[in-house]
Amino acid sequence: MTGKTHMNYKVLILFLLALQVFPQENKTIITGFVTSSSSMLPIKDVNVKIEGTSHGTTTDSKGFYSIQVNQGNYLLSFSCVGFENHEQLIKLYPNKKIEINISLTPRVYEINEI
Repeated sequence: MTGKTHMNYKVLILFLLALQVFPQENKTIITGFVTSSSSMLPIKDVNVKIEGTSHGTTTDSKGFYSIQVNQGNYLLSFSCVGFENHEQLIKLYPNKKIEINISLTPRVYEINEI
């Protein structure tokens, strides 16, 4: 084994040890379902966003969503055309999975709003 190869192995071992000493960020997974409060049916294409971050998603055809984010305090917002917006304060702990199910209220439009 040459001196250069031996040095490369030492660097690789130090790098792998550093990964163990400095763990990756502690992520929390938020999942849940969004339904209509009037029919209790799932709502698809609801925008689910962690305010103040770039994290967001939309619900699938079954009203399901999933977002992965760092621990902390956040404002989780839900919005969809035809429904009132909903916001909820959440506190997230590291390496946890929490479920937040929401029922959105259908929005009643006045004739002059259309």
